[in-house]
Amino acid sequence: ASIPITSSISSMTRCGSALGRSILLINGINNVPTEKQCRFIEILKYRKVNTFELPKNCVIVATYSDLEKSPISEELYSLMAQI
Repeated sequence: ASIPITSSISSMTRCGSALGRSILLINGINNVPTEKQCRFIEILKYRKVNTFELPKNCVIVATYSDLEKSPISEELYSLMAQI
């Protein structure tokens, strides 16, 4: 099921539960225009979407590729661990 933040951001998916954890997958975060990526800061920094707080056991995973072609904003990048 998708969690709509705005009509322009539809890449978020809640992927069931694994071992009692919820997983929030943000697929292709760098495909969102840089000026709109700030909308993800609230999720990564405060673990909130508007007034909805993510569960304590929720793991946030964001994927991206080819940062030279489609960069991630510096502030958003600073909130992510690179694996």
